[in-house]
Amino acid sequence: MTAVVEHHDNSLSLHLHLDAARIQWTQKAGRRESDLQLMIRFASASGNQIGKIPLQTIHLTLAPEHHAVALRDGSAGNMELQDSGRGGEAQNPRP
Repeated sequence: MTAVVEHHDNSLSLHLHLDAARIQWTQKAGRRESDLQLMIRFASASGNQIGKIPLQTIHLTLAPEHHAVALRDGSAGNMELQDSGRGGEAQNPRP
């Protein structure tokens, strides 16, 4: 997984690129599914942890043709992180 982070006022945009071949997929109702757990850690300039480390589960569901493309090209997703004054929380995951 690679991630690119962009800072906008009090929020961060996290753009993820996943290597779909390294994800364990299950087949259900003709689709490929997987759950990924994302831990987000905020740190001060000195490296000290700020706030809690939220755990966000991202559920992926792909049709067979999209799964084939993801295996070939990788899979991308976006997540916006908002600073709530408690060290940040994951908001609106969009894998």
